[in-house]
Amino acid sequence: MTDLAILHVCSPNIGEAQILSVVNATKALCGYLSVFIIGTSAVPPIGAHVSNVSVPWMKERQRDQAQIDKTVRELEGFLAGTGIPYNVESAYTEVFSVDNEVDRRARLADLVMIGADLLGDQNTLEAVLDGAWFHADVPVLFDPAASLVFDNPTVMIAWQETAEASSAVRASVPLLKLAGSVHIVIVDDNRDLRDPAAGLLSYLSSRGVENLSAEVVPRNDRLVSHVLDDHAERVGANLVVMGAYGHARLREWVFGGVTRSVVQHLTRPTFMAR
Repeated sequence: MTDLAILHVCSPNIGEAQILSVVNATKALCGYLSVFIIGTSAVPPIGAHVSNVSVPWMKERQRDQAQIDKTVRELEGFLAGTGIPYNVESAYTEVFSVDNEVDRRARLADLVMIGADLLGDQNTLEAVLDGAWFHADVPVLFDPAASLVFDNPTVMIAWQETAEASSAVRASVPLLKLAGSVHIVIVDDNRDLRDPAAGLLSYLSSRGVENLSAEVVPRNDRLVSHVLDDHAERVGANLVVMGAYGHARLREWVFGGVTRSVVQHLTRPTFMAR
């Protein structure tokens, strides 16, 4: 039995399959669902001709707000028939304020869920992740194709001995307990590692996670994100668990990194924490 506070951050264009997947997750985890609909507006016009361009800008804002209000009503009506505890909130703001809006709502959440709608909006997505990971310090569960499985799923843990990977494992235990099998993968060219992930195996066993295995996979000069994706495909993973931003955030932003690459090319549900 779990009891998680789940925050689903979405756009006004959330699809039916996405909200159904979130509801199923809430039921499987015996959680409380908070839906936060975020709409982003254009920056107010400025300049010599502001009086001429402000009318179209105001009409656009009115249309956007009307769409948000419509989505709120539709979601409240749908969720009322699901039998889960829930609440629905919304905000319409400039993208540079999204992180603070998410932070305020995520501080008392155990998990933030994100679906395909935000994954297709890079600017809003980055602001949402900033609020969840770097302000509220809450793990994020990405569900890019509304394909979460809760009936004995196969889970792959991308493991390295870092604080971020450890945080992801600890936070994902409620999901790991539902798994039919859990595959731990360590990307390392030294395939002769003795007792790979022995401490992690012991920890998960003590938490009631069953059917565990561990494997070292060589990188062979490939991108780590590609190695992980190939291995997840090979084991048939329904969910991947991994740490986020193992390097300095600025370094990953400038030069790229595993976190950024994984988020930009998500194909399966992925649980990430830092």
